[in-house]
Amino acid sequence: MRFKRIRKIMLAACFLVFIGSGLILCMLFLSSGGNVEQFRIKSKEAGMENPIDFDKLQKINPDIYAWVQVPGTSIDYPVASSQGKEKEDYYLNHNFRKAYEFAGTIYSQRENSRDFSDPVTILYGHNMINGSMFAGLRKFADEQFFGKHDTVYIFTPEQRLTYQIAAYYETDNKNILQHYGFFQKKEQIEEYLKTIRQPDNGNVRLGISLNAAEKILTLSTCSSISTRRRILQSVLVGQNEWEESSPQPNTK
Repeated sequence: MRFKRIRKIMLAACFLVFIGSGLILCMLFLSSGGNVEQFRIKSKEAGMENPIDFDKLQKINPDIYAWVQVPGTSIDYPVASSQGKEKEDYYLNHNFRKAYEFAGTIYSQRENSRDFSDPVTILYGHNMINGSMFAGLRKFADEQFFGKHDTVYIFTPEQRLTYQIAAYYETDNKNILQHYGFFQKKEQIEEYLKTIRQPDNGNVRLGISLNAAEKILTLSTCSSISTRRRILQSVLVGQNEWEESSPQPNTK
């Protein structure tokens, strides 16, 4: 009798674990950070017009301050930075509408300025199983893909920033901003640049200027190993302010 009771308890526990695992897998596959397509502006005009509707975005959430796009991947998302009373990594598990979601939002920490003027700006995003958020960074592990794709775009309400990809590699999961102390010790920037020029593994693009005067953009996501991170490094090569949209003719 006692054996049957224990067996029932074990079966019930296994069933709950099975259901829980299924829910977690569904969450991992379905979570993608929310529908952001609605904030892209499809302009028919040629020129330097902002392709992102920041007015609409920032009415929903003023923490959104930029948009990151990596051609050749599915990385095409708004960027947030928690400015309120929320914790530093609030957007690790909250979408751009501030609703709880496993995929979170691409974000930077408060230590980085929101105008990309720091020596190194770091953007974080999940490595989602369904290919969303920063999962696309893994493509740069392929040498041929890395060779054919060399650009990252940052859109802000004021301008478009163009970065040239310098390196992709895996590294440990230390907090880069705290470890190198970019804002306290300028000589530490050179140490960081050495890891970009000569990483332990990965791909490097030759002929790119990397010195302490450059502005570096670091895209960071977790690896398949919990203690490792995938890193895409790029250097600022262009800044273009948006042109004001031309007034539409009155056809009435």
